[in-house]
Amino acid sequence: MPQKNTEITSFTQLLKRLLSNDLLSAKQLFAIINDVDFIEDKTDTYNNLDIQVFYTQLPVVVAGDVLVKVVLLKQADNVAIIFPQEILDAYNSLTEEPELLTAKNTNFSLYAEVYGFDSKDPELQQLIKKAYLYAGNNTAAYELTGDLAVEKSDKKDKEDLGSGPPSIPDFEEVDVDLDDPNIAINMEAYSKFKKQTKALESLLFKLHTTSPGIVRENIKIKQIKNVLLIEVNNKAIYESLKAFPKVAKTLISEVGETIRTNKHTQLLDSFSLDNKRYFTVAEAVGNNFWISADESLPTLTESKTFTKPIQNEIIVMGRSTIRRESRVYKPYKHDNQIVYTRR
Repeated sequence: MPQKNTEITSFTQLLKRLLSNDLLSAKQLFAIINDVDFIEDKTDTYNNLDIQVFYTQLPVVVAGDVLVKVVLLKQADNVAIIFPQEILDAYNSLTEEPELLTAKNTNFSLYAEVYGFDSKDPELQQLIKKAYLYAGNNTAAYELTGDLAVEKSDKKDKEDLGSGPPSIPDFEEVDVDLDDPNIAINMEAYSKFKKQTKALESLLFKLHTTSPGIVRENIKIKQIKNVLLIEVNNKAIYESLKAFPKVAKTLISEVGETIRTNKHTQLLDSFSLDNKRYFTVAEAVGNNFWISADESLPTLTESKTFTKPIQNEIIVMGRSTIRRESRVYKPYKHDNQIVYTRR
């Protein structure tokens, strides 16, 4: 790309320039493009020829806190400028309710200003979707900065503390055999976990509101005593997004990461069965301390703050596949007692 003057510093400025003439000449178009600080991303292929991909993030309005991703495809003098539809509606929603960010990032349609290319070509239409999703290492369509990012974080913390929704979102129930060895081995332990807050409901609310529809419809749940069993149908997600396997892998990973890192809940076990992934989750509050029956505990040698629960109230799991470094409470031996440090 030629040297830029970076005169365009917001999406509204870009849109105004693109709409300034009913029919832009190639010279006018490239003058606009050169005034945007596009980042070179990668080279793809279209019609058996290389096509360059660029992207940028622009504030919707000058110095605003809502950023939108814009992608540029360029092949010789042919250009496509790609961005979400209804950006101003998204901007208004996010400035009022920043917690809607994930919903806006998973439910949007794309618009492309096409110059020179055949806009009706199915190959181009597929490339437009692929390029937009992958550009910038899968950068989201919208991001928040400044005060809106802080406000979103504050609201998230309040939900995680258990002051969120009073009821479980409408997920289907898991149809799974509780006598399956993966579940049965821990049934006695599951009966000992306590439920004192809305932390599990808040986790489900987060999964429901932050997961795109294709993921949400492939999540099922079941309450086992005070432990939550979550099923994620990975195979169905991959099949639905077989044209975009990297996107499918990213979405599946994000579900697992949300479950693993959620505040005030803890991941107890995880296993695969029939191309589906299962997670068992309990509250990480009160006395829900546990160990796995077959693990060897290291001695706490560092000077760390620890909790020493009542020893005969520590829950012993039949097994757990969760690595120590991924646990909320990490067990150690200290003075012949079991103690815990918190993540």
